[in-house]
Amino acid sequence: AFRANYDPSRMGFVIGQLRTPLFRKIAALEVAASEPGARQDLERFKIGLQGDVPKPARVALVQRYEAAVRSAELQIEMGVVAFKAVSRSLEPVLPAEKRSTAREMDTAERTLRAQQDNLVRDALVRWLYTFRSLSDEELNEYVAFSETDAGRWFVATQRKGLLDAMRT
Repeated sequence: AFRANYDPSRMGFVIGQLRTPLFRKIAALEVAASEPGARQDLERFKIGLQGDVPKPARVALVQRYEAAVRSAELQIEMGVVAFKAVSRSLEPVLPAEKRSTAREMDTAERTLRAQQDNLVRDALVRWLYTFRSLSDEELNEYVAFSETDAGRWFVATQRKGLLDAMRT
């Protein structure tokens, strides 16, 4: 995806950002938040939000970030691609009457897409958890990058590459 859509000026800017101390710190936070033990910690964090509501400015920052990276939308797209791939791979071994019809496929896809609002809420909580140790200024800088032309290009190109690979 990056070869097909390569832009040296955008990539130069992105690489420059990724090498900064802030972006390295954020990469480490994202890795830590995806570790197996982090799931329980995230659940405790989620429960704690009921009594310790984040400041509206902090919520606005993670909302802007989710709007820029569209992780909930990507999750749905990946689910749709995976469902279609599994269905296609099973067709040769299933008798015709057991194969999914076009209507069943459409219904399944609509069901997945109907989860959008819940997935966005989950993403916002996940971002609040992942970025909890960042100052508002640090998070704002990261979000601002995601909203730049180069940041949007980087996210879109990653997304395209991932979805294309899954489809293949």
